[in-house]
Amino acid sequence: MKRLVSVVLLVVMILTVCATAFAADFSTPTLKKDKNYSTGTLSKTTATGSAAKVSTSWMTSNATFHFRVWRSSTYQASNGARITGAGSASLTSMKDDYGNYRLRHGSNYSYFLKATHSTYSKVNEASCGGSWNP
Repeated sequence: MKRLVSVVLLVVMILTVCATAFAADFSTPTLKKDKNYSTGTLSKTTATGSAAKVSTSWMTSNATFHFRVWRSSTYQASNGARITGAGSASLTSMKDDYGNYRLRHGSNYSYFLKATHSTYSKVNEASCGGSWNP
């Protein structure tokens, strides 16, 4: 019985470590409308072409943010999504001129999340935080 409990606890700990390794927390400073914040970079750990995920756990009341994943300052990798309040969205991969997915698996590719305080927001300044993974 003790051995079973130990094994179950070990599995739970491993799953917790894996889940946190694939997602990164972010927190924006206070932004005026149309201003953005970029997170640190992450490598994609899911399949090439699969959607990135963003989840906001908190946001200034009545604020709206627009999220996109970028590979560089000039290379947008995902389509965008707007979130108002706490919520989540899937950011689908864009394709390049040759039909290849821009969100690619592997350590050779690193991505960052760009959070923009939307012009559709009902407040002039706002901030938000949550987690994301490419």
